[in-house]
Amino acid sequence: MELNSKITETTNKTIDSFHIVFNSISENLATSEELASSAETLKSIAEDMYKLISDES
Repeated sequence: MELNSKITETTNKTIDSFHIVFNSISENLATSEELASSAETLKSIAEDMYKLISDES
């Protein structure tokens, strides 16, 4: 019975660790998506500013 108890405990700890890692990966993915969106917005703004400057020249 002792061995089963240790296996169960180890399995539960492993599952908990998996959830921690999974949540961290999910948060990092969301952050990466936000950064990509911000970069795309900045690119659009830079292109618009370039057009304005080019039109004035």
